[in-house]
Amino acid sequence: MNRLPVPVRRPRAHFFRFLPEKKAGSIRRLLQPRNGLLMLSAVLLVLFALQAVRSLRTADRNRTYSLWHEAAEKAAPASASGNAVRTVQRMTLPDGSPITRELKQAQGLSVSEQVQTAVYHRTEGAFLPAMSALLEKNGDLVAWLSIRGLVDLPVVYRDNEWYLNHDFENRSNPAGTLFLDQDHPLEARTQNLLIHGHNMKDGSMFGLLIRYLDRDFWKSHSLLSLTTLWEKEEYLIFAVMVVPDDPRKDGYINYFSHPTFASDESFRSYLREVQARSRLPESLTVRPDDALLTLSTCIGEDHLVILARKN
Repeated sequence: MNRLPVPVRRPRAHFFRFLPEKKAGSIRRLLQPRNGLLMLSAVLLVLFALQAVRSLRTADRNRTYSLWHEAAEKAAPASASGNAVRTVQRMTLPDGSPITRELKQAQGLSVSEQVQTAVYHRTEGAFLPAMSALLEKNGDLVAWLSIRGLVDLPVVYRDNEWYLNHDFENRSNPAGTLFLDQDHPLEARTQNLLIHGHNMKDGSMFGLLIRYLDRDFWKSHSLLSLTTLWEKEEYLIFAVMVVPDDPRKDGYINYFSHPTFASDESFRSYLREVQARSRLPESLTVRPDDALLTLSTCIGEDHLVILARKN
């Protein structure tokens, strides 16, 4: 009786059969779960170290810019610095809280209700000495933004691309620089200035603005200052919004296309949209003749948008 031939089982093809035995063994060891975890941990540690170094460099640069600003202000004539101090004293109560238009009205002080002029910013005359000194370091400088404990940085203006990944000294830097939107230039008749900045994990640039989602924090940090090349402007924050990128989503608002308003009614219409989306109570009045300052940064797939009115 003839037997059927027993089929010969072919060896399995696998990743290691074309490798020298020594090399294949090394790869097998690397692919073991324990060694794989060690490798992953090492990679994450290196990435963390690189991020830490980058954060330290960014913080050091920011301190340098602040020191430049401080030195320039100290070097300015006494009369100029004295005016700045008196401005701050007029703007705050002894406890540091802002003197608002509403507070003046409650105290019986006169507050104009008439639109006096369509000029919202001073853009003529001699530069402030401190800003003039900083302008020599970067000709794109237009202002200096200060929010107590959060932001103390220069603001530049060129386009909406360059300063996304370049610092104030025009060196490549993923943290970028605070910059004025190209469609919202610092001009006399620009009613709404829009400043962009990255939401950095190390808290630099606009990385700390997320704190404004806490109403209690807003109450103690509602005042900010924007020192332009010509004068120091003071603003009060009246709205904080989280705006989705997708226009089809609820809560979307076009906050980046309003350097000016065609009429008082268009201003009021925009303001109603803002207040409907704001996380803050409507405690401050905003009028069609008010100059606005808008700060924008990314927060996940959305944008954190903070609006302030000139006080």
